[in-house]
Amino acid sequence: MAIFLCGICAETKESDSQPDFCANCGTQDGPWTMTVDGLTRVHLSSGSGKFIVENHRDITRNEFKLFFPEVRDDDGDQIYKYCDPGRVMLRFAPNTEGALEVSSPEASTNYFTHNGTKIDSSPIRVRKGDRISLYSVNQARVIAVFDVD
Repeated sequence: MAIFLCGICAETKESDSQPDFCANCGTQDGPWTMTVDGLTRVHLSSGSGKFIVENHRDITRNEFKLFFPEVRDDDGDQIYKYCDPGRVMLRFAPNTEGALEVSSPEASTNYFTHNGTKIDSSPIRVRKGDRISLYSVNQARVIAVFDVD
């Protein structure tokens, strides 16, 4: 059994063979990408912001500022301000099977969690429905949540 990812809408479908129809977007006969277990493309979304990650991608303060300008903490500050300048906050990279994993290769003041577990330099497989949260050390709480879809 394999997981197939629709190349149009990133919907996943578990099947023994390549699907011929995507129930989510209606595309027929692909394009489909097969993974053993996991996603090859993810959408990070929060509020009205969405960021598509494919293959290897480092996410820095700049991406958070550009793609999530409306996501703010309780005081109204944009969340990119919680990201250290010049540092890779999140790294998405495919594992040997091609499924995306997330890590945080550089230590920073604030950090991200994956389903409640701190993300560090060890890669964690990303799955649809996961939550990646930005944790503020000074405020001792989560200030932004990103859904993986």
